Amino acid sequence: MEQELQSKFSNLIKWIIENGGFVHNKIAIKYDSSENRFLYASEKIDKNELLIKIPEKCVINGNKIKMVPKGDLINASDEMCRLITLLYETYVQKDKSFFYPYISLLPTSFKYHPMKQFDETRIETYNNISKNITTKISELINNFKKIVKELIDINKTINILPEDVLNIENIEWGYLVLHTRQWTDGLFPVADLFQHSESSSMYLNTIKDNIGNEFKGMILQNDINTNDIIYDNYGVKDDIILFITYGFIDNPDNNKFRNFGLDLSVKGNASIPIELFKKVLLEQYIMNNKRYFITNDGFSNTLIELFRIISIDNNDIKLIDLTNKDFYKMQISLDNEKRTFDLIQNILKERIEEMRLTTSFSSDIMRFYGKETLEYKMAFLHMQMFNTYKKGILIITEMWNSKIGHLYNTKIEVNID
Repeated sequence: MEQELQSKFSNLIKWIIENGGFVHNKIAIKYDSSENRFLYASEKIDKNELLIKIPEKCVINGNKIKMVPKGDLINASDEMCRLITLLYETYVQKDKSFFYPYISLLPTSFKYHPMKQFDETRIETYNNISKNITTKISELINNFKKIVKELIDINKTINILPEDVLNIENIEWGYLVLHTRQWTDGLFPVADLFQHSESSSMYLNTIKDNIGNEFKGMILQNDINTNDIIYDNYGVKDDIILFITYGFIDNPDNNKFRNFGLDLSVKGNASIPIELFKKVLLEQYIMNNKRYFITNDGFSNTLIELFRIISIDNNDIKLIDLTNKDFYKMQISLDNEKRTFDLIQNILKERIEEMRLTTSFSSDIMRFYGKETLEYKMAFLHMQMFNTYKKGILIITEMWNSKIGHLYNTKIEVNID
């Protein structure tokens, strides 16, 4: 098993290099005790060294549909084109595929993924743990069902894939490969073998070489010692999104840093001038900033800035320098800052009370279910979110007391047991 892995990885590197790419010669692969693959440094690698350079021709993206017979007749989304290409190259071309060195290293099973573990007869139990997580997994499954229908309809018209290939098992495999392994621009060989860590600052980026040519690659952001795992970062995603997308919980034994988004709906009366002003400003801000989250270590700047905008009143308008488009990045006024903190605190209190009803059930689930079950993972995430929101109350209270409270001669004390 180990020997086969080494052989496949060597063939992948050779294929990448033969097609104009680069893979650092100190990157190696092996299995851990749970038979999960990971990349590590066979020798010390220094900061700022180029780790990988992946040529576009080796990436499975929507444009590669042209490599599929009749592919030029398909009028579908980029995502669908990627799926069809992946299925064709894997199940029709097989070892004759140009992408075979990459495909041969793709996982064959996704039994760990919540979509595979989800049992529709247990929805009541899932909802009792967390309606939020249950809804998100259900949405993923419903999206898969739509993809299946769309793909079957396309194939009826164009007959691009043989009937024995176009079965639920194969489509589900391809769907989960894309869902768990692709980057924004497609499936990138080698890049999808790195383990994720929230603390890593290495991303798949567009890099320029010495003569100005652009390519997708990764540059090491810190020294890596011999035998250390090499981590990249899949982007700023909260723990629930990471779980539902990739099927894992980042560093579950470390509760110091947990990251959860806040689903927000912003309403206002646009017939009032100041509300219209805020509506336009909020729409622009939300368009440019998609993530608002809280961690055990504090809040995202976007969350504070959003609530500063929401909290603007007529008195604030007099203080705002409208020539400064980023005025909300700094305190607008003491009163505005107080309203901002109050709003965040009240929202967190509402979320905590909503979740409190199911925390006892989730605690019981964690005691009686195995760690590999979907129920346990959902309960773990639910409890971590609940505790993170509670910690958020303490953080926002401390921010108030240290930053603003003394100016109002007001200190807040909270009890959130």
